[in-house]
Amino acid sequence: MWGRNFVIKASYHTFGSPPPPSLRIWATRFVVNALLRW
Repeated sequence: MWGRNFVIKASYHTFGSPPPPSLRIWATRFVVNALLRW
């Protein structure tokens, strides 16, 4: 689906930092943030 590069870019754009090692937790937070933004 999404490329890893896109995820990293989205992370920098959203949080100003790269995804942490616990990518699953970060992805969950990213999805929650995206849903709240709608």
